[in-house]
Amino acid sequence: MHNLNFPLLFVIFLLLTCSCARNYSGDNELLFERFNDPPDSSKIWAYWWWHNSMVTREAITRDLAEMRNKGYGGAIIFDAASSSYSTILKNKPGPAFGSDEWKDLLAHTIREADSLGIELSLSISSGWNLGGPQVLPSESQKKLVYSEIEVQGPSFYDDSLPVPEHRLFYKDITVQAIPDNQPVQDIKYFTEKSLNGHFGARGIYPLYKLRELNHAGSTKGTVSSDSIVDLGFHFVNGILSWDIPPGRWKIIRYGMTSKGVYTSTSSDNATGLSLDHMSKDAFRNYFTTVVVPLIETAQSAGNSLKYLYSDSWEMGTINWTQDFEDFFKEKRSYNPLPYLAVMTNRVVDNIEVSNRFLYDLRKTVSDAVYESHYVYFKKLAKEYGLGIHPESGGPHSAPVDAIKIMSNNDFPMGEFWARNDNHRIADEERLYVKQSASVAHVYGKRIVAAEGPTTIGPHWERAPGDLKGVIDRVFCSGMNRLVWHTFTCSPQKFGKPGIEYFAGTHLNPNVTWWEESTAFIKYINRCAFLLSSGKQVADILIYYGDDVPNFVFLSEQVDSLP
Repeated sequence: MHNLNFPLLFVIFLLLTCSCARNYSGDNELLFERFNDPPDSSKIWAYWWWHNSMVTREAITRDLAEMRNKGYGGAIIFDAASSSYSTILKNKPGPAFGSDEWKDLLAHTIREADSLGIELSLSISSGWNLGGPQVLPSESQKKLVYSEIEVQGPSFYDDSLPVPEHRLFYKDITVQAIPDNQPVQDIKYFTEKSLNGHFGARGIYPLYKLRELNHAGSTKGTVSSDSIVDLGFHFVNGILSWDIPPGRWKIIRYGMTSKGVYTSTSSDNATGLSLDHMSKDAFRNYFTTVVVPLIETAQSAGNSLKYLYSDSWEMGTINWTQDFEDFFKEKRSYNPLPYLAVMTNRVVDNIEVSNRFLYDLRKTVSDAVYESHYVYFKKLAKEYGLGIHPESGGPHSAPVDAIKIMSNNDFPMGEFWARNDNHRIADEERLYVKQSASVAHVYGKRIVAAEGPTTIGPHWERAPGDLKGVIDRVFCSGMNRLVWHTFTCSPQKFGKPGIEYFAGTHLNPNVTWWEESTAFIKYINRCAFLLSSGKQVADILIYYGDDVPNFVFLSEQVDSLP
């Protein structure tokens, strides 16, 4: 570990040549004192997996004591299963997430953490993609769907309309008729622009597609908004009664349905639908039913629970919810219904107008996610004296403006991956810290957290010498609180190397280099302390656009600077 001395001194030199040190300006003696013994606020955290709820009081006590002894300052309790059950299924799962027995383990954890001075955060669902068996289909992630038929006038239509393709849940939005007198003109990159498809799971997303037009001002194959007939009042109990004017018409029935997205890697008893992030009612019901009992259990046992957490968005895209029409009117100051035909890949009025409507739709979706979920999440947590730090800014092409969404966090949190030759090979596929740092710098937040160094197998192959380079790089990108992924709770009966989560670089008492990890962890804590003590100074501010989705990538991707 002696090879760490030079990088440490180099970091010290860089930071001490900067002015405006936060809290330590003009007091180098105190700065060096805290460098030698970093405060708890600068110490590494653990991504503490409770694997299929298979934890015991004894394992919890041991883990927390080992964390404290090695220099940890906090841990996120994260109940989850694995994407590979080849070993786990040989063992009986633990108590159901949120059950009385599970809450008893949580209370024990709080008391132990209190005695050791360790801060705790709690992931508010089992697994990720927030949700569970408590989420009703009507409260799940939704999208707009439609069906259409062709009719000829003049005549009278008095019959049902085909129900759009749906799953689990369906609710009508409205019915419209449009003249069917010319070919339909497609909208370029319609799937992405309408949030019917996402931009990929990792890397630099092709956001340029959102700005691609066909031919602005073209009238070929367009539908005039003035010619669209609203049939909502003629559609009652599934029956349309309408005097069809002369000519051929397309009758379109619009509705919303569940996307059928489920939670990922939840414990066996906690799998369910993913929650609609655009619905305040859906989140309120979940929070009251699932989260409040956990908070009350924790706070009756002690004071170490400080934060609530939810993991990164890996649910694709959404584009509609209950009351979305009213929310759209509030945010964009016009009624979206006359332009709904755009959502069937038709050009309404002209290409420019149609693309502007899709832009407004995407912005409104992001605003709804921001206000109805993340801002509301913070409000509900604050009622119990707790903060939040969700991985709300993607990086998996969530339908959001990431900077705005993450600004709501008590501290922004991203993620990064260790180098690998078979998964997330390129830097832009594995380094998602610059975005979190940008949020902190724009909104004046001192802590920038990051999950990492994540990897997907082979297991137990990473030693400190293999990891220091990527950790140093994300420190230079702005991270100053490392949430080590992963520390799996493995009761003694499972022996060594014990049970493990399918992803992450394993660091826990079952790892061969655990007893030798103190110097490495202290290096991380010292860097985090110094990097969180200074005041950020930048020479360049880059405007990265105002569309949705919108993300900050690597600084190396900015090639337009002189």
